[in-house]
Parts: sequence; C-alpha cells; structure tokens
Amino acid sequence: MLESDEKLIEAYRTCIQENTNWVNVVPGGAERLHDHQVQAIEDALSGQVNAAKRIEAVKSIEELQEIQTARIRDEMEKAVVYWSCLYALARMNLIEATHCLQSSALEVEDGYLQTLGSNQASA
Repeated sequence: MLESDEKLIEAYRTCIQENTNWVNVVPGGAERLHDHQVQAIEDALSGQVNAAKRIEAVKSIEELQEIQTARIRDEMEKAVVYWSCLYALARMNLIEATHCLQSSALEVEDGYLQTLGSNQASA
C-alpha cells in the first residue's frame, strides 16, 4: 500500500470519528430538554394537587378568589421560568453542536490537507 493511500485512509477514519463525535452530542442535548420537560410536568402536577387541597378547604367566595388569584400568578411565573429555561437549554445545545461541528470540520480539513500535501510532495 502506498503512503498516500494510508494517509487517505487515515483522513477517512478522522472523518468517521468526527461524525461519531457529532452524533454523540445530539443525545446529550435531547436528554437535557427531556429532563427539563419532565421536571415541569412534575411541578405542574404537584401544583395542581396542592391547589385542589386548598380549594377543598374553601369556606367563602372571597377565599376562593384569593386562592385562584395567587394560583394564576404562580402559574404565570412558572410558565415564564419554564420557557426561559427551555430557550436557554436550546441555545446551549446549539452552541455545543456548533462547536463540535467546527472542531470536526477543522480536524477533517487538516487530515485532507495533510493527505494532499503528502501526495503533492511524492509526485
């Protein structure tokens, strides 16, 4: 096997390895988003149970209005936090994926440039 063939095979291996690195980034981001959504669901269910218990003990319309007003305010705050965190996670995932792709592109480019350089030197 020629030296240039070996370098081409090595460049190909580098490309495959970098592709594998990229593929490994995606599940991590999906897992973070999933965990955030599961936590939000658990918080919502817990809030609903607590609200139901408080409403069961209501003695007047005024008390019910107070509970509902507080509940609406709490739910709005939770929604803002949920969406803010979700967008922050999506941004973090995008940055991580972009860095991985940039690194992969540089590695692959270096491998091919070395292969081309050795082919030109041997020619």
